[in-house]
Amino acid sequence: RNRSRLKKVVPTLYVMNATNDTIVGVGVTIQSVGMLPALSPYHGIPGIISAVSYILLGVSTRVSTFVNLLLCIVRAINIISPFRHISRFTLVIVTACYATFWVALTTWDIYGFV
Repeated sequence: RNRSRLKKVVPTLYVMNATNDTIVGVGVTIQSVGMLPALSPYHGIPGIISAVSYILLGVSTRVSTFVNLLLCIVRAINIISPFRHISRFTLVIVTACYATFWVALTTWDIYGFV
């Protein structure tokens, strides 16, 4: 029974990490497409695309690093104490709070810049 819980926690962290990496890829694509009109004589691209890509890249990179840290901690706990229960719900809530904090901070940074 405890082994099945472990099988649910670790893949959840890997899925969260893969999702963050996908968001980083989307953010880089948005940023690249958003910068193309800035190089042309027609400057019709709104600044909101740059702001959204900045938020996507900044938050996704930080959350990806945080999820990797959680993965290392979970693996270390599983090695030291193999029968210890690690709540998947707690990991998701902690990651969501961390991401929300960085979204708020990055938005405040953009608001202060404008």
